[in-house]
Amino acid sequence: MKKSLTGWGLPSAEAGRYYARPLIPLLLAFAGGIVIGDQVPGLRLWAGLLAGLSFAGILGILRRRTGAVLLPLFLFFSLGYLSLQPWAAPRFPADHVVHQADRYWRNITGVLHTAPADHAGGRIRFLLRASHFGEEDIPVSGMIR
Repeated sequence: MKKSLTGWGLPSAEAGRYYARPLIPLLLAFAGGIVIGDQVPGLRLWAGLLAGLSFAGILGILRRRTGAVLLPLFLFFSLGYLSLQPWAAPRFPADHVVHQADRYWRNITGVLHTAPADHAGGRIRFLLRASHFGEEDIPVSGMIR
C-alpha cells in the first residue's frame, strides 16, 4: 500500500473514502466534547493536557510533512470540552455566596448593583452585590439576582 500526503495521512484511496469532507469529523469531535463536558464537568486539567499534547503532536507531524488522522479529532474534542467548562463547572472564590446557599430562607445584606426593574408577572428584578449572609453575618462576596 502506497503512502500519500493527501487528506489526513491515509493512503489516497482511503482518504477519499473516510475524509472527503474533513470538517464533518472535526465538527462531530467538537460537538462530542461539548456533550461530554456537560455530562462530566470538572476535568479541565485533563482536557487541557489532551489539547496540548494533540497540538504538539500535530506540530511535529507538520514538521515531518506526514499526515495525521486522530490528533486533530482529539484536539477538537478537547477544545469542545473546554469551551463549555466555564458554564458547566464554574469556579467561585471560597467566600462566594453560592457556598452558603441552602433550602432555608436567610437574610442577605448587600448593595444594589442595578436599579430595580419590573419584570413580567409582577416581579421586580435587580442585582445585589452580597456582603453578609445569614443571622451570623458571615462575610461573603458575589452577585445575586
